[in-house]
Amino acid sequence: RTNEKWVKDLKMDQIVQRKGGTGLKQWTPEEYIIRWERIVVDVEGDKVHIDNPVVMELDKKYMSASVYHVSRELVSQSGIENIMLESVYDITVTAKIPHGKLKGMVHCSDENHSWNAIDVNSAEHCWVKGVTSRYFAFALISLNKGAKNITVKDCVCTEPVSYISGGRRYAFNFGGGQLCLVENCRAEHDRHGFVTGARVPGPNVFLDCDMVHAYTDIGPHHRWASGVLYDNCTTDGLMAVQDRADYGTG
Repeated sequence: RTNEKWVKDLKMDQIVQRKGGTGLKQWTPEEYIIRWERIVVDVEGDKVHIDNPVVMELDKKYMSASVYHVSRELVSQSGIENIMLESVYDITVTAKIPHGKLKGMVHCSDENHSWNAIDVNSAEHCWVKGVTSRYFAFALISLNKGAKNITVKDCVCTEPVSYISGGRRYAFNFGGGQLCLVENCRAEHDRHGFVTGARVPGPNVFLDCDMVHAYTDIGPHHRWASGVLYDNCTTDGLMAVQDRADYGTG
């Protein structure tokens, strides 16, 4: 649980709205409670040994920390393999591409159809392999809160259909998740092809992944994700590890 000093020292309570920006939201410590799920392997007095590291410094100056016993039902040992998933859309809905090399070109921008090919919630030790998605507005896969020890391998997200704007085209998305791996995957014509969301506990890994025809950057993106590794990932756009300041909603 973070405190006000943490927010103030990060200067996330004084984000300046850029000209023309909308929806800016200052951070508050109440919103930044990070939960890591680990297995306790040993206890020595007041020392607790866990099976995997916590990938954020627990500094008493900035936060308090507690250990809780958690019991919940999870999907486990389940997989999705070797399948093509397509979202059905209306080809007559069009808009012009607003920026980049293809600026002004007309593309299908229908959004009244499926956004995610696969969502993973409350699952551990599961996998997605050899999946291709076409025409979805947001992601081939979104690993959300409660996703743990998930492997995504040899998958391709291609030909997304949506406006080319914020909150769309995040091909391989850590909306949550910890101890997960995305390996040898490819994103095409996406905005943030390999990306993290808000308050993602981690650690999580993107390994040997490739993005082509990128509209914007790959990298950690949205409100504090910790322990993210990008290893041998390529893009014809940008990779950005940054304080995004007033971008998006702050």
